[in-house]
Amino acid sequence: MNDRLALSMVSMLMMSTVPAIAGTSSAVPAVPVSVETAAPASPRAGAAEPPPNLQKLPPYQNKVTEYIDRSSVRMRGTHASATFVQDFDDEMISHGLPFASVRFSVLYNCAANTYRTLSYSTWSGHMGRGHRLADGPVPRGEMTVDPSLEDGRRIACGP
Repeated sequence: MNDRLALSMVSMLMMSTVPAIAGTSSAVPAVPVSVETAAPASPRAGAAEPPPNLQKLPPYQNKVTEYIDRSSVRMRGTHASATFVQDFDDEMISHGLPFASVRFSVLYNCAANTYRTLSYSTWSGHMGRGHRLADGPVPRGEMTVDPSLEDGRRIACGP
């Protein structure tokens, strides 16, 4: 099962036990999208939040659209971090998905081709809008970047 799908499914299961859990090719153009939210998944201490610069990623799963916030990308040595938004199709919501979107922060080890999901937040509305339903850290270690995650890694880490 795809890691990002697994994260989304885990978040649905965990909502009842903990405050929930929620993972570009250069040919895909950046799509600026205005997103009004209460707060990002992991705010940068002391820094003013730049407006989101969401770039739609190629589809990896039916009924889910994923974006990387290019304004969140930070490099530090061989590591890069980025924030992503997964927006779920209305059909999934009508069939019981308890949230419409998930924002999550990822830390990549670019040299080792691994990543770790740091934190997530689930939202009642599309594109990280509405009410924050749940948020928190993701208690998992590093995982290998599989092909479905390569587009986000390429943007965060560079070519």
